[in-house]
Amino acid sequence: MVDGTHLHGKYEGNLMIATAQDANNQIYPLAYVVVDSENDSSWTWFFQQLHVVIPTSPYLVFVSDRHLSIANGIEAVYTTAKHVFCTRHIKQNLKTKYKNKGIHKLFTKASESYTTNEFQEYFHQICEWNSEMGTYLKKLTFAKWTRAFCPGNTYTIFLVDCFLVDETFQLG
Repeated sequence: MVDGTHLHGKYEGNLMIATAQDANNQIYPLAYVVVDSENDSSWTWFFQQLHVVIPTSPYLVFVSDRHLSIANGIEAVYTTAKHVFCTRHIKQNLKTKYKNKGIHKLFTKASESYTTNEFQEYFHQICEWNSEMGTYLKKLTFAKWTRAFCPGNTYTIFLVDCFLVDETFQLG
């Protein structure tokens, strides 16, 4: 899992972090850095440094929010790895845009579905309730946020609350 956040206070900049989860579901940091800004060059550099200890592999899956610079950095450095979106971040976006709580539960059921048929049932219900939300989710690409269509094994990490840097850090 990778993410970044703005730093405020005495020390400013952006904190970028990569974390992993072990077999006991314990999350631990792999690497972190403070940079001037979250952009393509910063993320690419971060992934180049991470690549020294974590080589690319078709079995490697990165989970993140939908920050374009993260996607660009992964694509530039980890050419065979998979990149998927944290469903917690997507759900937060849906809560902001679409206020109906029932539809958010359908999103969770759809994202956690094991089979494509089960997913299609829930997704059809989402589209019936709110076609605009269905269109929004289609644009994200099902392989990026669903268990049923995911091309790699995320071990359900992106389907549970991701531990990513969500809060603004206050240092100093």
